[in-house]
Amino acid sequence: MKKTIFICIMTLCFTCVYSQNQNVDSLIYVLETEKMPTENKMRLYWDILLCYWNTDLEKNIIYAKEALNYANKENDDSWISRFNRALGMSYYFKGEYDLSLIALENAVKYAIKAKNKREENASNIQIGNMYFKAGKEELALKYYTDALSSLDSLEQYIDYANSLINISTIHSRHFNIEKAKYYINIALKTAEEQNLMQPKMSCYSNLGSIYNDEGLLDSALVFIHKSYEIGHILNQKINIIISTQMLAGIYSDLGDLKNAEKYAQECLDTANEYGGKQEILTAWIIMAKVNFALKRYKDCEMYASKTWEADSMDIENADNAIHYLCSSNIFLGNKEKAFYYLQKYKDIRDEKSGKSLHNSIADMEIKYETEKKEIRIASLEKERQMYIWLGVAGALLAIALSVALWLRIRSARKEKQLVATQSVLDGEMGERSRLARDLHDRLSGNLSAVKMGIKDNRESILSIQDKLDKCIDEVRRIAHNLMPASLQFGLKVALGDFAAQYDNVNFHFFGEEKRAEDRIEFVVYCCASELVNNSLRHSGANNINLQLIQSDKHISITVQDDGCGFDENSVKKGFGMKSINDRIASCNGKIDVSSSPGNGTETTIELKIENTD
Repeated sequence: MKKTIFICIMTLCFTCVYSQNQNVDSLIYVLETEKMPTENKMRLYWDILLCYWNTDLEKNIIYAKEALNYANKENDDSWISRFNRALGMSYYFKGEYDLSLIALENAVKYAIKAKNKREENASNIQIGNMYFKAGKEELALKYYTDALSSLDSLEQYIDYANSLINISTIHSRHFNIEKAKYYINIALKTAEEQNLMQPKMSCYSNLGSIYNDEGLLDSALVFIHKSYEIGHILNQKINIIISTQMLAGIYSDLGDLKNAEKYAQECLDTANEYGGKQEILTAWIIMAKVNFALKRYKDCEMYASKTWEADSMDIENADNAIHYLCSSNIFLGNKEKAFYYLQKYKDIRDEKSGKSLHNSIADMEIKYETEKKEIRIASLEKERQMYIWLGVAGALLAIALSVALWLRIRSARKEKQLVATQSVLDGEMGERSRLARDLHDRLSGNLSAVKMGIKDNRESILSIQDKLDKCIDEVRRIAHNLMPASLQFGLKVALGDFAAQYDNVNFHFFGEEKRAEDRIEFVVYCCASELVNNSLRHSGANNINLQLIQSDKHISITVQDDGCGFDENSVKKGFGMKSINDRIASCNGKIDVSSSPGNGTETTIELKIENTD
């Protein structure tokens, strides 16, 4: 099962594999001799790392540190994150897991700072691999699924496929074969549709491993050979090591020892060339297995012993090494050695069982603590939401109170203005009444007396008499206009009398003759007379229509003439129209004026009333 770990890790190899075909020496020469923009230099460092990734881990670490120092000087958080990830992966394959985790956590920190979601995902997936290696599959699965769900879109095909491959590997390790196949087939479909060579290589390798675990060795060989071929095309040494290890193991199980030895030797040669600790241990184990099948028990013991001495703390490595040490010594006749390693094998099995139990308990504790934290977080979130809603409610209440206060102030101002306007109108109305009485009772009477006093001397004062007649008529007209006596009989009578004074003014009445408040009737009469006088003075109209419509709750008057009209946008309102507007506003009425040059003028006034009948 350990090979699945390598397959999982392999999916996190750098995705831009095209640059591996470049001549690394020429890239280093350009780096050391030429001046270039910062971004170009960062990319050049990255290309060098890609070249060394599959050839020399030591140099990869050296240039990753150098690149990281340069990125720190330039304060480029995205590149700091990427170079930390490269350094962490190199440490991982060297077996230096503590250093790897430090670098990867830094990669995540700077990716978040740079708001680079893709780098954050890639680093988190690699941290998931660390937990996978430590046997904490639940934590590893969480990192993998979180990365998968946070991908912006399927345009990030490589990240998408790699996340699916890692999830499949977790299920494969727990023998959830159907789920493992489900996820790996989705990843393979994406990789084949987009022709992504590296994810295809990893998918083929994973499928080969799954079929191998199921005992379907012929199917396993088909997929592992596909992965092996792509590994050579891309010069992916890690993949070549894993593929040759699996091929050697399967051919050994099938009894094809010639091919088994061929691929085992290629696995060892490639691992020695690459220099990774884990890869070399993988090669030694498969060499032990193949040599045991070939009955080369001395060689089998040698490779198993190397593995045991190099990594006896790793239960899975130690398990395989002890198995071949015990078996080879039995066939070599070394009974004491065989018994010693058999006892070690038993101890390892017991330790593995105990560790499994310990891990289960630890996982339960982690789950318990996680659930406690999640409950606390949920509680805090509810509190936060409650405070937010309280804040929103408080803000809305404050706004509502402010609006209500503003409306109240505006209403008070408007009411005050209306009271003032009504007071003015009431005063004006009283003054007009007084003036009308004085003109009619005193001045008109006096003038009539003068006329009678001089009536006998017709020849000398004829002209004076005519003037006095005109004066009397004018006084009566003024008094009538100021406060017509006929207004006491209602608007219909008053406006009819007013229109009768002029030959070209026609009065029309519609509706029911109802009485309204004196103030309302006075306002309507004043507005109607002002509008008619405006038409007489300014429009040059031949005909003027004055229309009154009256009902229980409304009074409407319309003054329409066929005069010259005017442009509503260019003509300023005079004193007369301003007076009309003020009167109408005091009664909460509406006025509408419609006019244009050459088409006359039509003005309509509407008032709501409470009749007094």
